[in-house]
Amino acid sequence: MKRIVLALALVWLATGTCMAAGEPVWPEEQPVATEPVGPVDLQLKPAAATAGSFSVEIQSRTAIRMLLVPKSTLMGQIDIAGSFSLESAPEGKTIQAFDVQTASMAYYSPGAPNRDIPRETITQTLLVSGLPAPGHPVRIVMNGVGKVVDVAGVPDKYSKYYKTSLLEFAGRPIRVGEAWANRSTIPVCIDPESEAILCEALATFTLTTVDRTADRASITFTSSYDNAPGQATGTGKIHGTSEGTVIVKLSDGTPVESRAISASRLDFGGGNAIDMEQRIRTNMTGAQ
Repeated sequence: MKRIVLALALVWLATGTCMAAGEPVWPEEQPVATEPVGPVDLQLKPAAATAGSFSVEIQSRTAIRMLLVPKSTLMGQIDIAGSFSLESAPEGKTIQAFDVQTASMAYYSPGAPNRDIPRETITQTLLVSGLPAPGHPVRIVMNGVGKVVDVAGVPDKYSKYYKTSLLEFAGRPIRVGEAWANRSTIPVCIDPESEAILCEALATFTLTTVDRTADRASITFTSSYDNAPGQATGTGKIHGTSEGTVIVKLSDGTPVESRAISASRLDFGGGNAIDMEQRIRTNMTGAQ
């Protein structure tokens, strides 16, 4: 039981990023101006190959309430940084590649010192979370609406975690204030030594702002996921929600940055549960 609880505390540090990116929580974030514009047809279609740097920051708070484990709260943080490239591919597809240069993870209980995590544990945690991991340059192929259609560069047993699309465009012209929704089935890792649990997810996106001068569009979202039918086994029931904002280039749909707030619960019944809250921030700085 202790091994499973620790695995959850580590793996769920990054689970929230499997859903699309939250309400801005960093004060330096600047809003994108809204303009009165007609419908826009957002598509992922980079006109030229782009290379740059990316960063991911995840802050979390995990509350463990288990009969056989002392009640405790774990605070955690993951920081990832590296390079990325983006290029067009045949049949209207786009290839996005990530190569991690630095990755760190730490957690602590209030009143106790930070506990560093071994590099191999960090790597495995990132792999089962669908995040770029050290030593595994990953290539993700997406179609014109941003749906992941292929993954290369990670071991086969982890590829399913990278096939969750973070953002799928509407596939039609939309106006500011208009919403669209996507349903999907996503794998959630509870214990890296066990099989993933499949969950049904629903994400609703809304085009909130457009700035043609800055070549930016802002999209907010809300999402939720629960055990798929037949998946509520001895691991308990899973429920998660998230909300956030992702900013993309208006001209080609490529992501620029995102912010997210998420909450998830693994409920074993009988008052036994593990709750996690997260704040997630991503940035991509590109150069033509």
